[in-house]
Amino acid sequence: MDSFAKKVVHLVGTASGWGGLERAAVEVVTEQARRGMDVVLVASRDVCDRLPDGVVGVPFDFSASRRSPFMIWRLRQAVKQLRPEILHLHANKAAAIGKCLRFFLPGVKTVATIQNTKRSVACFRGHDAVIAVSRMAGQSLGGLSHEVIWNAIPRPNPCPSPADLPVKGEDRVTLAAYGRFVEAKGFDLLLEAIAPLEGVDLWLVGDGKLSEAIGAQVETLGLADRVWMPGFRTDAESIVAQADLFLLPSRHEGFPFTLVEMLHREKLVIASKVAGAEEILPDACLVEIGDIAGLRERIVWAMDNIEAMDRLMRPVFELAKQNLEIGCCCDRIDLIYRNSLQMA
Repeated sequence: MDSFAKKVVHLVGTASGWGGLERAAVEVVTEQARRGMDVVLVASRDVCDRLPDGVVGVPFDFSASRRSPFMIWRLRQAVKQLRPEILHLHANKAAAIGKCLRFFLPGVKTVATIQNTKRSVACFRGHDAVIAVSRMAGQSLGGLSHEVIWNAIPRPNPCPSPADLPVKGEDRVTLAAYGRFVEAKGFDLLLEAIAPLEGVDLWLVGDGKLSEAIGAQVETLGLADRVWMPGFRTDAESIVAQADLFLLPSRHEGFPFTLVEMLHREKLVIASKVAGAEEILPDACLVEIGDIAGLRERIVWAMDNIEAMDRLMRPVFELAKQNLEIGCCCDRIDLIYRNSLQMA
C-alpha cells in the first residue's frame, strides 16, 4: 500500500501523565512519521516529550474542561494553522473536543479511537470513523459502527538480561508482573494468590500511588523473602522477560501494552479476563476478574504443565507477530483514513 499522502493531526486530550492511551497514540504517530507521512501530535508536554527525534509534537494545555470555550477556541486556532485533512482523536476527551472542532474546520475528516469500555459514548457519535482497541471497547459503543484495531508495538529486539536480577533458585518458579501500582492493575490480588504457594518467587516491577500499600501487604503476608520489588525500571520489559511466567491480574484494562510486549517475547501468560487478554488468550490461561482462588489455581496448573501451556500459547505468539505489530496496525488505520476521505 502506498504511504498515505494527506496531513494528519492527532489529538491526545489528557492534561498530563503517561499511560496506555498516551503510548498508543505515540506508537502510531511514530510509525506514521517513519513511513514519511505528514503527521503531527498535539498533546500535553509530557506526551510530546516522549516523541523520538524528527517526529513533530505540538505541546498544548489540556487541563481545562472539555467544554471550555476558551480551550476549544485556542485549540481550533492551533489545529487550523496545521491544516490537516484528517483529525485523529484519541479517547473520550479528544473525541468530545473533536466534535466541537468539526464546526470550525469544514472539510476535515475526524477519526476517533476508544481505548476503554465506557458507559457514555456520545462523544464518539458523529465522527467519520471510529476505532476500538479491543472487542470489549467496541461492544460498549452499542450499535455504533467501528473497527477493532488492537494496540501494537514495533517488533522488539532481543533484550539482554539485567545484571542485578535476583538469583533464581533451583526447583523454584519465578513469576513476574509489571506496571503502575494502581488499583486497576490488581497487584494486591496477585499477592493474595501466591501467598500460600510453595516454590514460587515474584518479581513485581513498577511504582505508583499504591507502592507503599503494596509493600505493606508484602510484609503482612510474610512474602518479603519471596517478592522482589525494584521500583520503577526503564528495563522492566527485559526483567520480566527473564521470568518463567508473566501474570496480568488486572481489574480493568484498555488493551494492555504489557501483554503485547510479553507476547512478542513469547512469554507464557496467565491473565484475568480484561479487554485484550480475553479475546486472544486460550481459556486455560484466563481467570475471572478479581478471582484470587482462580488465579492461584491457574498458577499452580501452569507450574505443573509448562509444556502443555507452551503448546497452547504457540498460535498466540504467531498472532502477535502479525496483528500486534505496529506496521499492521498502521496499515489498517491508513485504510480507514482513505475510506473517510472518500465519504461525502
